Amino acid sequence: MVKNILRNKYLVKQRLLAIMSLGLFSVAVPASVVLAQTQSGESQSQLRLAITNENDRIFVNTLIKSSLISLNQANQTNNYSVVRALGSPGFQNNNSEQDLRDIFTGIREAGLDFSAISEYEPLFSSDPVLDESNSLLVQGHFPTNPNIEFNLLYQLVNGQFRVDTFTVGIQPVVDSAQP
Repeated sequence: MVKNILRNKYLVKQRLLAIMSLGLFSVAVPASVVLAQTQSGESQSQLRLAITNENDRIFVNTLIKSSLISLNQANQTNNYSVVRALGSPGFQNNNSEQDLRDIFTGIREAGLDFSAISEYEPLFSSDPVLDESNSLLVQGHFPTNPNIEFNLLYQLVNGQFRVDTFTVGIQPVVDSAQP
């Protein structure tokens, strides 16, 4: 799956549906997905672990948190200029501020504030990896209630990692003690 994402040549916009419980009622929230331009290659990607020491772990965790906090602030202000500006050139070319506003409408209108992620460590569904062009893929969630899921691909641009694929999902936490 990682190799397929890294080899994808096309812009794809999809909306996934997540159901989030809010008190005694449920609200359908699009788990807004933006798949912007990703790296392509004719040969198989050579993937390597992105986290090999404590400094790498701190860097990757900070990168994820800052990306999601910028989205959270954009949702709160309805201003996506910073999210767009922090993206890779392909992300910027394929996603206007209005596109991002439209894509993240469900999360914004639900009034979700996921700033609490700053206090949590992300839990990775697979190890963060770098490909041969140093694109960084991270997938996982924050153990909040509801869980904030992420699938982020960063492209290395002039020595800085810039968001190239931005996927955020909201999943309710199922209480196993309830019948």
